[in-house]
Amino acid sequence: MNRIAVIIVAGGSGSRMGAEVPKQFLVLDGLPILMHTIRRFAETLADARTIVVLPAAHIGYWRNLCREYAFTTPHEVCEGGALTSGASLRTASVSRMR
Repeated sequence: MNRIAVIIVAGGSGSRMGAEVPKQFLVLDGLPILMHTIRRFAETLADARTIVVLPAAHIGYWRNLCREYAFTTPHEVCEGGALTSGASLRTASVSRMR
């Protein structure tokens, strides 16, 4: 059992940036920013459990991005609030992403 967990709260809407998509999904150097973040934590803390908190409305979009970019770095997705400030872990909705 992993004793270390990384929790990435990615509930922003991108509204302050004026972006059409939330900033965590903006592509930087060929990948969405959130993928870069997950990979860095996986490289640095290889034995840690990585949990990404997303608003319910963004979970399907994230899964599509993972397929589109063939992103296989292990992480789990947990439903949070609609905005970063309202995000909270709902442990019943954690689902393994592979």
